[in-house]
Amino acid sequence: MRLPILAIALLTLLSLSARPAIAQDQPHHIIVTRDGGAHLERGTIRSYDDVRYQVSVDAAGVLRIGLKSVVGSNLFNVYAPGTEPGKDEAIFKGASEGTKAELPLRKPGLYLIQVFLMRNAARRGTTSRYTLSVELTK
Repeated sequence: MRLPILAIALLTLLSLSARPAIAQDQPHHIIVTRDGGAHLERGTIRSYDDVRYQVSVDAAGVLRIGLKSVVGSNLFNVYAPGTEPGKDEAIFKGASEGTKAELPLRKPGLYLIQVFLMRNAARRGTTSRYTLSVELTK
């Protein structure tokens, strides 16, 4: 009798502590106008979570993105229209290219910016505040 109760209690505890690997809120939409100056987004990220921003681009131009954070392992990736994290390769990878991007855009559509913590900080449960700057120029 004790064994089934213990097993049920253990399974319940495990299910409550497990977090979905794919759970993701809807991306935040950023409105930028060509040569309208930088748009700033402030946020907080923790552990293995990520925050996603979509930027709608209607014509060719240069997308400038910068990320400021006191945590050096707080980075971002950028994905072209029709691609997504976990399935496709990023057109900008913060882990190898840094915290500033200047991307010549060749096609219109929704570009996805994924803000995240690198694994070394994520596994420690680090929390980071950041400011993301997004600008579209000719």
